Amino acid sequence: MLYVSAADGSIIRALDVSVSNGAVTNILGGTSRAGYSGNAALDSSLVTFNSPLDLFYKESGGTASDPIPSHLLFVSDFNNFMIRSINLTTGRVEDFIGTGGSGAGNGVNTVTTSTQLRGPRSMAMNDGFFMYSDTNENCYVRAYNPFPTDETLFSTLINQNRTNFVLGNYNVCGTFGSVSSLPSTDPAARLNNPWGIGVDGQDGTTFVASHSAHCIIQITSGGTMTPYIGTCGTMAPSSVASGSINSSPANAQDSLLRFPATIVMDPLSGLEGNFFFIDFSDVATANIKYVNRVGSESVNFFGGASMVAPNTLETVMALVGSPGWITGLAAFENWICFSSGIGASGLNNITCRDRSTGTTQVLGVPGIGGIQLELEHEGASATSGASSVTFSTPSGLAFDRDGNLYVVERGAHVIRKIARWF
Repeated sequence: MLYVSAADGSIIRALDVSVSNGAVTNILGGTSRAGYSGNAALDSSLVTFNSPLDLFYKESGGTASDPIPSHLLFVSDFNNFMIRSINLTTGRVEDFIGTGGSGAGNGVNTVTTSTQLRGPRSMAMNDGFFMYSDTNENCYVRAYNPFPTDETLFSTLINQNRTNFVLGNYNVCGTFGSVSSLPSTDPAARLNNPWGIGVDGQDGTTFVASHSAHCIIQITSGGTMTPYIGTCGTMAPSSVASGSINSSPANAQDSLLRFPATIVMDPLSGLEGNFFFIDFSDVATANIKYVNRVGSESVNFFGGASMVAPNTLETVMALVGSPGWITGLAAFENWICFSSGIGASGLNNITCRDRSTGTTQVLGVPGIGGIQLELEHEGASATSGASSVTFSTPSGLAFDRDGNLYVVERGAHVIRKIARWF
C-alpha cells in the first residue's frame, strides 16, 4: 500500500491499485479540514491534520535494542508543529513529539510533549534513536532517546525518554562554516533549512540535505560533520538542471546542487548504504539522483538506460518538463516513486518506476488537483480508479513492509494508502 498526505485537505487516504486500473479505498486518517484533534490516542478517522508534509515508516522495533514499536507510520504535521504516529495495526493515532504550538525548540533534554517545533520535516531512525529535522528558522536535527538509560548519539548526551539537539546550531541558520570536517557540536557546523535525512543502517553514517545551503552533509557515527555533495552556499543555476552536474567521485565538493530535498536509502540487499535524493526541487526540471557509495560494481537502472559506477553520483531520472516541484520520494524493492504537486501548475500525481524494467505506474490525473470528498467520509468504502483519482498537492511518500504505499496530501490534509500493485 502507498500512503499519501495532502496539505490543504488535512487527511490521509488509502489507494488500492491491486485491480487492473487501481482503486482508491479507505481513508487512513484526517477529515479534509485543517485542524488539530488533540493529544489523545484516536482512531484515524477522527484525526485532523494541518498541512501534513512528510512520512516515515518504521518496520521493526519493540525490542531492548530498538524500543519504539514496529509497524508505525510517522507524520510530520507541519502546521500543527508536531510529529504524530499512526499504528498501522490498530489504526490509532498519537502525538509523538511537539506541543501543538510553534516555538524555538531550543530546550536541552526535554520531554517529547514539551519539545517545541517550528517546521517538522523529515524523519529517520539511527541505532534506536528517532531523528527529525526542524526548519523555519530552527535549522537543526534533534533526536529522541527511547531507551531507559541516558545514551549518546553523535557525541551528544540525550537523557532517557528525552529529545536533544544532535546536529546544527539552533541559534543560527546558515552555511556549513568549513570545507573540511567539524564536530557536530561546533557552532560553525550549521544547517540551512535541513530537509532530508538518510541513515546507513550498516555503519550509522548519516546524511542531511541542507536544503537552502545547496549541499548534503555527511555525519559519522562519532559526530564528525563534513560537506559531502555540493558546494555549500553555492546554488547551481536552473539552466543546468538536466545537464552535466554529476560527479565522480560521488563526494566531489565542486559539484553543484540546487535545493536538495528528500533522501531515501536504497532498499536492495547489498546496496543499503547507497541513496537516492531529489535535486533541483524548486524548478520544473527536478532530478532524482543516485549515489553509489558502497557498491563495488555499477548499479543499473531501467534496463541499463542509466548506470551508476562505484563512488559516483548520477542522475537516474531527469524530470524535464514536469511542473510539479518534486518533493516526495520512496523506494521498495525495485520500485521508485515520486510525488509531483507543490507548484500552482503542479501535476498533482505520483509516478512510480520499476528500476529493473522501466515499467511506469502513474497514480492520479496529471495536472488536475482536487479533494475528492466522496472518498473522505468516515468508514468510506468508495473506490476509484488510480488513473482517475485526483490528489491535492501530494507530498511525502512511504512504503510499508508489505509494499503498500502511503501518500500525504498537503492540500487535503489527509494521508492515503495505495495497495501493492506489483
